[in-house]
Amino acid sequence: MFEDIAPLQPLHFFSLSFPCRYSSGKEIGNKKYLLPSTSSYLKEEAFSQCYLAWNEEKIFFRIEVDYPMQTEEEEFLELFIDTKDQKHRRFSSLFSHHFIFFLSPVEGNYGREVTRFSKESHPLCNPKDLQVKIGKKSGSFSMDIAIPRYALHGYDPNQTKKIGFTYKINHKERAKEHFSASSQEVNIAQNSYLWATAHMLLK
Repeated sequence: MFEDIAPLQPLHFFSLSFPCRYSSGKEIGNKKYLLPSTSSYLKEEAFSQCYLAWNEEKIFFRIEVDYPMQTEEEEFLELFIDTKDQKHRRFSSLFSHHFIFFLSPVEGNYGREVTRFSKESHPLCNPKDLQVKIGKKSGSFSMDIAIPRYALHGYDPNQTKKIGFTYKINHKERAKEHFSASSQEVNIAQNSYLWATAHMLLK
């Protein structure tokens, strides 16, 4: 009866939540902003350290990878944000966002919004509004991202103290790394209820 059903990972049954701390954006690499790794639950090998922070005007994300930098014009990092964390919605909504970021400029920009909507929609943000800084070292690299409030439809920390959040890392020489849900099993962009919940804390 169940032979043809693909096995589900533990994180499909249990919601994942974590604290997301307030920051000016200057110390995003501090350990208190470090995200937990879910690679063991998803049966993946972790190869990065990722950080998340917020304030009233922006959401900040930092990734550090100890592997050589790739320069091909292909998506490297995908960020998914639901500004209302609507777990009752099975599909992307007006408040869902899907961003991709590159390690080298594509059409003059390091990132852009590529959200695909099921019904309700918002205007896609201007790629120039996405702030990206690339750090290069021998055999490693980092990426610092700041997404301003006006690029996040519905983002209002004064009303909603949580957001839905997940990411997907594409590396040419490594298997993909995910957070909270695997693209090997589901369409992450269209299943926002599987995104983790980030509780926005002031400290």
